[in-house]
Amino acid sequence: MLRLPLILFASALILLLSSCQKELDDTGGSSSVSGNFKAKIDGTWWVANKSALATRSFGFITLTGQSTDKKTLRILLADSGTHNYTVDPGSINTAIFIDSSSTNVGTFVSNLATVPGQVNITNIDTAAKTMSGTFSFKVHNQNDTTEKNFTEGSFTNIPYTNSLPIGGGGNDTLKAKISGTLWTAPTVFGLSANNQMVLTGVDIATSKQIELTFPSTITTGSYTFSFTGNTYIGVYIPDSDFTHLKVAVSGTLTILSYDIINKRIRGNFNFIASEPLNPLNTVLLTEGFFAITYN
Repeated sequence: MLRLPLILFASALILLLSSCQKELDDTGGSSSVSGNFKAKIDGTWWVANKSALATRSFGFITLTGQSTDKKTLRILLADSGTHNYTVDPGSINTAIFIDSSSTNVGTFVSNLATVPGQVNITNIDTAAKTMSGTFSFKVHNQNDTTEKNFTEGSFTNIPYTNSLPIGGGGNDTLKAKISGTLWTAPTVFGLSANNQMVLTGVDIATSKQIELTFPSTITTGSYTFSFTGNTYIGVYIPDSDFTHLKVAVSGTLTILSYDIINKRIRGNFNFIASEPLNPLNTVLLTEGFFAITYN
């Protein structure tokens, strides 16, 4: 229903936001963390002893903690400042836990959990650029239906930034005809991380956005958009109301060139997108084109 597209949008945005965070020196202990980011996972303490950073941009707060045992927690919140945020299905407020310590990487998301959770931001120091708070929630693995319970979570004086990477600058473009009218994104992002490529064109003033997500191992050729397949995904967001988010239900992604050395990708796309809660409310995107230098 609505929760799955929100997961994809939130996941991609978290990936994008966290890409601009510079990791701290890895000394293998909690002393390497600037501030403190920790929680109990199913009763066992986990500490972000590799990096603990945040961003505050585009109306979102993102907190990212990484540990030396290859576990990452990312929290995305619609920015309301110091506030007690509810993390539950149907909300853009999302927690994603990635466990890369084993061969089969486990990804857990709060939007599929059985109960809602909380993230309470208690302090934002705009002069020192730090934030503090507490959290507790459950995250769910859709592949094997297991859950992990985060309790006694806290982050203390986590440093944050307000900046994001902007790809290759003036040579980058992402555009398409939306219901027959050409739209060219004023701001373009490209990111390859965690085996995914995320290409985003956005108008910050209106929140209009087109986002394309696909495996970073992609090669030149044509591919079919399918939200249920969870591999080649197109998203269209017309405005700041996330209930208007539309997901590609059919269409084609064509990779024209993919230069891994220079991190440059070009392609075409077209798709029909519909609202998950109102499938009859559709929009047609045609003559899509992107040429992006990604991070």
